[in-house]
Amino acid sequence: MIDIQKVKELANLQMEDVDDLALRELFEKAEANKADYKCVFSSEEGQRVFKDLMREGGLLEVSASVDTNQLAFEAGKRYMVVYIARTFSLTPDDIIQSVFGNS
Repeated sequence: MIDIQKVKELANLQMEDVDDLALRELFEKAEANKADYKCVFSSEEGQRVFKDLMREGGLLEVSASVDTNQLAFEAGKRYMVVYIARTFSLTPDDIIQSVFGNS
């Protein structure tokens, strides 16, 4: 998993202060992570699981709750699906196509 704190720290440094090795390492980890996700979700089974995650995560739903804890919980579920979608650079159209197919 990518160390978000390290990414934020590197983003706040001046370019001349950035350690090229650390950036390369971070990039390689991100690429390996993307390859792992592609391996898992590129199969037919993986695509079914991703569709299920989108439905269960409420990606295409709006919450009617006024309870802040419930809203935070639902946002967390959606974030996980968005994270996976971002890994593949999916567009909203790609996501809708994945959920609803050619209909």
